[in-house]
Amino acid sequence: MEGPFPLLVHDLGNRTDDCQTRFSISNQAVSTAAIHELKDYRCFESPQGWVLALDPASLHTFLWRPQDGQRISLPSPKHEFPRRCKCLLSDKTSSTSSCTVLVLDLDLPNLLACRIGGSQWDSYNYELTIFLADDKPREIHMAKLKGIAAVGGKVYYTRSRDTPSE
Repeated sequence: MEGPFPLLVHDLGNRTDDCQTRFSISNQAVSTAAIHELKDYRCFESPQGWVLALDPASLHTFLWRPQDGQRISLPSPKHEFPRRCKCLLSDKTSSTSSCTVLVLDLDLPNLLACRIGGSQWDSYNYELTIFLADDKPREIHMAKLKGIAAVGGKVYYTRSRDTPSE
């Protein structure tokens, strides 16, 4: 792959060819090119700079780091990932870490999780309820919150009075 680093890779979703869109942070430029490692894969960028790749045909998954081409194999999930989702890593990726890959469904309060080095993807449904000043409960869809991050094995989110609730 050519071009200055760092960069983010983003899958356009409805591709008619084998190209991915790349945004170079250093050049602040967008380019579209075939990235051999991601050919035929759905790709989900993580805030940590890794790309989660899923082969829709075989459901084979792996993490790929564009900066140096490092690749970490993951098990195949039982089902295709949600059409609209967000990917987070819970920690630094290393052979000694307890990093978990999280795939949060943007339409339903569900998430998939797989520990690096683990043997399977686990699926979870969640309910997140906050109570407003008048003690009325309000369900929150965590994946839709803008201020969500995974750090040190925990998922954090921010919510303020100005944050829309869906």
